[in-house]
Amino acid sequence: MRKVRIATLMPALLFLLAASGCASGSRKAPSPVPSPPATSPGPVIPAGPAEVEAPAPPTGPEKAPILRDASWDEVDLPADGAVFDGLLAAARRSLGYYQKLPDTATLPLGDGTVSAADLRASVEVLVAILEEPGPGPRERLEKIKRRFRLVKSLGTDGAGRVLFTAYYEPVFDARTSREPGFEAPLYARPQDLITVDLSQFPLARSAAVLSGRLEGGRLVPYFTREDIDGRGRLSGKGLEVLWLSDPAEVFFLQIEGSGIARLGDGKTVHVLYAGKNGWPYVSLGRAMIDQGLLAEGQASMQSIKAYLAAHPERRDALLFLNPSYTFFRLADDGPFGNIGVTLAPGRSIATDASLFPKGAPALVKTTRPVVKGDTVTGFEPFVRLVMNQDTGGAIRGPGRVDLFLGAGDEAEAVAGRLRAEGELYFLLLK
Repeated sequence: MRKVRIATLMPALLFLLAASGCASGSRKAPSPVPSPPATSPGPVIPAGPAEVEAPAPPTGPEKAPILRDASWDEVDLPADGAVFDGLLAAARRSLGYYQKLPDTATLPLGDGTVSAADLRASVEVLVAILEEPGPGPRERLEKIKRRFRLVKSLGTDGAGRVLFTAYYEPVFDARTSREPGFEAPLYARPQDLITVDLSQFPLARSAAVLSGRLEGGRLVPYFTREDIDGRGRLSGKGLEVLWLSDPAEVFFLQIEGSGIARLGDGKTVHVLYAGKNGWPYVSLGRAMIDQGLLAEGQASMQSIKAYLAAHPERRDALLFLNPSYTFFRLADDGPFGNIGVTLAPGRSIATDASLFPKGAPALVKTTRPVVKGDTVTGFEPFVRLVMNQDTGGAIRGPGRVDLFLGAGDEAEAVAGRLRAEGELYFLLLK
């Protein structure tokens, strides 16, 4: 990150703070799409992968509680092998994160905090139970119930309502140099992109994080999507790390925040988040509904892609409605969550890191769509032990969870259609 003089930036920072009032997110971005009603008969089709945001919880002197003690009887966790498949590897990664934190460190837990030492002890016990070679799933589950207590998120409405969405790691074709059929650039983080944490400036009185660039000694907003892809403001500066088939593919990769690129020579590379331009996210699905291009409740990622492919003359104008832009880096492994470990398909979740402890063991209870081809054939219960290993710009408040589903076509098919109510619990050592 480039360092800039506080005397030069402060007037611009205060102006931007007053104009924006908030910071942009990281992997996921907020959207104005409303949540489903509290009493919903089942999941509904989303406006796009994680392009939804639960209503903000109450604030001020009458702020509602965030957690309550819960009983294992509320969960009805099935005692089968699927409950534990892949959980041990995810738990070990969280343990590695806690082992790097000092015992005096604290993490948020609802209205209070929990020490890193207590969280490390909790995950150590969980790992020990999962590593035992003898017990079957039922006996293993009983040991977990004896050693751990549950606290439940009271959600957005104070009654435990939590909105679940999902994200995945797309697999796509790309090239390392521009060639016919691959002419949409994927950009690295520009050197002139400056990120300013206002919490470091006493006069700002804010914890917002702003992104921009210097122009004439002033910090100004960074280039928008239209500036970058429509006007070529970053073209020819050596920032192109890969070339994709079309701008819509770049757009959806930016929503997910990471992916796996097939380079055409049998090699693959992970594409990881490296920063954003600082502009707020605008939901393309919501905009297309408002313009009458898609029906309410039918703006899934798949339907948006199909419309853009069928109407190439409208593609750029629609994509430019979202000024937010994501930059990437290439790596041999990934994707990584907010604790710096690789995410585990079906075992890693994203929650609001200002409310819930990073890396902590959790339990989710919701439903997920059953997809065959391009059709949702029904919905099935999804009750799993997971690890809280990620966060995102749209994952705010006690009533939001984003579930990581992994890579590939099946993960894409489910993630693009998952929007369901459910329940969120955290496990704490008794």
